[in-house]
Amino acid sequence: MLVRVFPEQIGDAWDTLRRAVVPSLPRADQVDAVQIANVLFSLMSEKAQLWVYYRTGEDLKRLPIMVLVTTIQRDEVARTANLLIYTAVSLATPTQEEWDDGLETLYSFADSLGLLDVVAYASDEATRLFMSRGGSKISNYVRF
Repeated sequence: MLVRVFPEQIGDAWDTLRRAVVPSLPRADQVDAVQIANVLFSLMSEKAQLWVYYRTGEDLKRLPIMVLVTTIQRDEVARTANLLIYTAVSLATPTQEEWDDGLETLYSFADSLGLLDVVAYASDEATRLFMSRGGSKISNYVRF
């Protein structure tokens, strides 16, 4: 089950959540205290959204298996907006059912905001995973 973590819940758990989120940020090797504070500010001001996917174990304990940060990506030229999976970290490999369930939650959230698609920047490895799970590759993002 993919659950949104709201700002009032983030503060108490930030030390734990930070350890999951920061290593998956773009250019994580260059992330400094100011950038970490920017991530926290974006989450607390709801410019970005924090999500945790929980797997329910046989003992009914919820086990976190994935942490995501999303944000709204606006294309001013095309006048469209998408829900961008800004960063994701997997703590365990999700099953196809868990993957589908999580995406359905993101689709519903995006739809409720009138957004066009759910999109992500991804490494080649992640792109292969996303494509094997029903995603489609429509472009490459190149850094100079």
